[in-house]
Parts: sequence; C-alpha cells; structure tokens
Amino acid sequence: MNPPRIPRGPAVVLAVVTSATLYAIFYSHFQQVRDKAVMRAGVERDKERMRLKKRRQGGETEGEGGAR
Repeated sequence: MNPPRIPRGPAVVLAVVTSATLYAIFYSHFQQVRDKAVMRAGVERDKERMRLKKRRQGGETEGEGGAR
C-alpha cells in the first residue's frame, strides 16, 4: 500500500513556482527594510543640515550685532 505519487512534471513546476514566490516575498521584504533605512538616514541628514543652518544663522546675527 504505497501512497499515490505525484507525476514528476507537475511536481517540478510546483517546486519552481513555490521557490519563485518565496524569493519574491523575501526580496520585497528586504528591499522595503533597506529603503526604510535609506529614507531614515535622509531624514537624519536633513535634520542635521537644518540644525547647522539654524546654528549658523543664529551665530551670524549675534556676531554682527556685537560688531556694531
């Protein structure tokens, strides 16, 4: 009493489709994680740039006021 066997052709197709689907899911997940990290780094750079610009503008007005 052996269990029925799946013919080789459909089994191969099923394996390939399943593998491709899993690859697509994992690839898109890790791509989203990477994109999120890149966007977060951009936000941090912008915050730092704005902080330095504000600091520079504040320092210039104080320096000009003291020179007069």
